[in-house]
Amino acid sequence: MSIYNYTEKTKKSLLESGWFENKQFDTSKYFEYLFKNDFIIHETVKTFLNSFGGLIICFDRDGEQDDIEFEVFKAIDDFHPNWLKKHYPKRTNTILCPIGVAYRGYMVVSMDEYGQVFAGLDDTLIRLGKSGEEAINNVCNDYKGLIIEID
Repeated sequence: MSIYNYTEKTKKSLLESGWFENKQFDTSKYFEYLFKNDFIIHETVKTFLNSFGGLIICFDRDGEQDDIEFEVFKAIDDFHPNWLKKHYPKRTNTILCPIGVAYRGYMVVSMDEYGQVFAGLDDTLIRLGKSGEEAINNVCNDYKGLIIEID
């Protein structure tokens, strides 16, 4: 994992979630489940989940406690796969793989082959960051994200 220049607020949230530098998470069950559900597992996803898989990162958003959870099972089980397999890729021009949920579980979080991270709920799709690390830093610092419009 590359060293990312996290803000102090993000570092605090990461440490409180149980994350530490060079963390390695056993992702084998995640990858089996992704494969079973016909998702393409990019190298970017493997690298990211190895470091952040299983974490629930809490942060303050608009004065309220919120979270982003890198839990593949919830991402697949709680959202219809067509959003990630058909609808959102038309807007991103990339192939998306679910990596978790965010904002109290209301949005599915996915990563593309370039490492960009998106959060979606029905017709709403937001790019949270150009990398997983940037997405974490952005949500922990109440960055609203870039809305990806419907063509």
